[in-house]
Amino acid sequence: MEPDVEKNACCHTRLAPEYDACMAKHAGNAWVRGAFRHVVEQIVAPGSLLLDFGCGTGTDSLWYAQRGYRVLAYDNAPGMMAELERKCAQEIALGKVVPLYADYDHFRQVLQREPRPQAIVSNFAALNHLRELRPLFSVFAANLEPPGQVIANVLNPLFWQDLIHPWWWRPLLRGIQTGYISCVWEEVSTYRHFMGPISRAARPHFVKVGQAGLGTFLRYESGSYDWTEPRSLPERLDARFCRSFPLRHLGKFIFLIFRRAERDL
Repeated sequence: MEPDVEKNACCHTRLAPEYDACMAKHAGNAWVRGAFRHVVEQIVAPGSLLLDFGCGTGTDSLWYAQRGYRVLAYDNAPGMMAELERKCAQEIALGKVVPLYADYDHFRQVLQREPRPQAIVSNFAALNHLRELRPLFSVFAANLEPPGQVIANVLNPLFWQDLIHPWWWRPLLRGIQTGYISCVWEEVSTYRHFMGPISRAARPHFVKVGQAGLGTFLRYESGSYDWTEPRSLPERLDARFCRSFPLRHLGKFIFLIFRRAERDL
């Protein structure tokens, strides 16, 4: 088993009833969520079957289903899945959302019982709860309908607002050797993977074809942000240049887009 996976699942189960309210306290989350959904809509055709990996309380799964996607919604925290089943009750009854609950060690077996998705999406740093990503990408490749895409939103270990704090440099220097910055707390552990090691973990099954940095200049804790209507200068800069150098490396979150390698099709 991945280290700390069970601990993280227990933490998220405790947080589940208040999770949506906690996310709503930080206005930047709505901006990032809107941007991620926009990327999914651009890349994946409506009507496709999506695997929402780390679906949490089902906020994104519900949105996908309401826009014509079919969704396999997976999470390893039973409390999160209970919230999803409540939130998506109608969509589940109609077969638009299929809840997939299992501990992480049994994720492969649960996924193999379902139709193969055309794309895999993972929002808000679900991948950062895993230290080893290569086994996960292997499971994705074995169960993803070709040609297939993986679209993931991960925490940026090089977010500039972290880099200006001296206390961040020691874990950053350690992370250069390990490929990730380890943030291990009593209740939850996260691994802020560098983008290069994530791309290498995806090989030989996937190649990275896109990257964007989101939340680079936003005052994340306050504001009224709508991805479809950028108003302030920071919003307009984020929306226009998030895929350009250097902003694609500087955001609070990094969107990564992978496609199947030619040799893997």
